[in-house]
Amino acid sequence: TDYLINKIYALTDMKIDYYAVINTSDARRIFNEFCGNTGLRYTVPEAMEYDDIYEDIDLYEGDQYLNGSKAVQLMRYRDYESGNGDVKRCTTQVEVIRAFVKSALNSDNPLKEKLLDETARKNLLSGIKTNVTSSDILENIDFIFSIGKFEFVSVPFRYSALITADNVSSLHEDFNKPFEQE
Repeated sequence: TDYLINKIYALTDMKIDYYAVINTSDARRIFNEFCGNTGLRYTVPEAMEYDDIYEDIDLYEGDQYLNGSKAVQLMRYRDYESGNGDVKRCTTQVEVIRAFVKSALNSDNPLKEKLLDETARKNLLSGIKTNVTSSDILENIDFIFSIGKFEFVSVPFRYSALITADNVSSLHEDFNKPFEQE
């Protein structure tokens, strides 16, 4: 994780303060816990169906409610009719995560009460590889629930043409040197 954080910094000049790495089974659990019984309302861009070595993917096109299993299927799908499967998959992952956060921070969602409860907070953090602590959540709870008031924009990465399979260029001279611990 530290290596990836440093590579992101080298490419974008953005320092990452907090991170979370979530495996698919924990993503399903968290999604179900915080989206409730109805799930997340989301418009699936196209019919998605194929047999995967880990889990079959079977979603219909259009507006629907996604439970944790269906949300993970959507975020793993890469066989888009438009081609560019990995790029479209990454874009879809960002869109789903944004929709999840918007839903989770909705005033009707009991997430804030859950996060204020120590047991629920520890349960949320279990299974997630993160540097966010329980006290970080408590200290930033008001900020977390004000995020909906901010406008988020995606900035295209204009240096993407510099990246090839064998060589990764950087904004920093020391990109390929071992990273020093701060």
